[in-house]
Formats: sequence, C-alpha cells, structure tokens
Amino acid sequence: MPKIQVYVNNAALDKINDIVEEKRQGGASMQDASISSTASMLIELGIRVYCIQLERGQGGFNQAEFNRTMLEYMVKTNSISNELLKLAVKGNFSQEELTHMKLRIRDHAATELERFYPQVEDGEA
Repeated sequence: MPKIQVYVNNAALDKINDIVEEKRQGGASMQDASISSTASMLIELGIRVYCIQLERGQGGFNQAEFNRTMLEYMVKTNSISNELLKLAVKGNFSQEELTHMKLRIRDHAATELERFYPQVEDGEA
C-alpha cells in the first residue's frame, strides 16, 4: 500500500483515537484498530462522500437555499404577527377566518420571496 503523510489538528487526532479505542474495546486487533488504518478508513469514506456530492452537483451546505428559507420564515412570522394583531383588535374569529388568514400569510410570503427569488419558467435560463 502507498504511504502518505498527513497533518491533522488535535481535535481530529482526538476523534481518531476515540474511534481506535472504541474498536479495540469492541474486540478488534491492534492491526485492525490502529491510527493508520482508522485514518485510512476515514479518508476513504470522505472520498466517497465527496464523489457522491459531485455526482449530485451539490457542494454540501447551500447558503442561497438557507438564506431563502430564513427569509421565508421571517416573512411568515411578520405576517402572522400582523394577522394576529388584526384578530386581537377585532375580538373573536371563526374557523373560516383562520383559514383565510393562513392563505393570506402564504400569499404574502410567496409575494415577498418572489422579489428576491423570482420563479424561473421552463425554457428560460
């Protein structure tokens, strides 16, 4: 097998040592549960994950999607607060009014999100 030299930070080394100890407590031999074999296994797993992400066209965390989701939740929270304030001033409300309130909140959130994230129709790029 080829040999490579890799430098890791202390936190990574501690985690590798924890895995080695866990394997040894599970009955693994000294050869099967060594820092070298465990690091090799982790590198192989990392390569698999990396290749799968490339195949899917994903780079892991998607900041744009996170921003979009957070904006949606903030707009909905704002809209819910406004609707509840209207209902509190009015007094009592029916199930039908609650249903209409939900629809208004969703419509308002969709309208606000459309400003920042316009829908791209099929055929457009």
